[in-house]
Amino acid sequence: MQTLIPQEISAKARALGRWGGVAGYGVTPRGLWLVVAGLMFSVPEFFHPHRLWMMLVWDALVAALIVGDAWSLAAPGEMTVTRRFVHSPGIGQPTEIDLEVRNGS
Repeated sequence: MQTLIPQEISAKARALGRWGGVAGYGVTPRGLWLVVAGLMFSVPEFFHPHRLWMMLVWDALVAALIVGDAWSLAAPGEMTVTRRFVHSPGIGQPTEIDLEVRNGS
C-alpha cells in the first residue's frame, strides 16, 4: 500500500541571484537600533559642529560589528536543508512540515 505522504527531500543550500553571496544577509533589529542610537549623536551637532566625529566613530563601529557578524556566518554550500511532511497534505487543511537545517562547517 502506498502512502500519500511525500518523500523526504534534502538539498544543499545555495545563494540566490547575482548578489546573493555578497548581499544575502539581513541586519538584525538590534543592529538597526544601534544605528538609530547613533543618530542621537547628531543632536550635539546642532550646538557644537566640531563633534561630528562622535557620530562617525559610532556608525563605523556599528558597521564593523555588522560586517564581522556577516563574515562569521557559514557559507550556503556548507548547509543542508531537509523537508519532511509529518502527515499527508490535504486541500484546505493545515499540514505539518518539518524543516531541518544542518551546518556542515
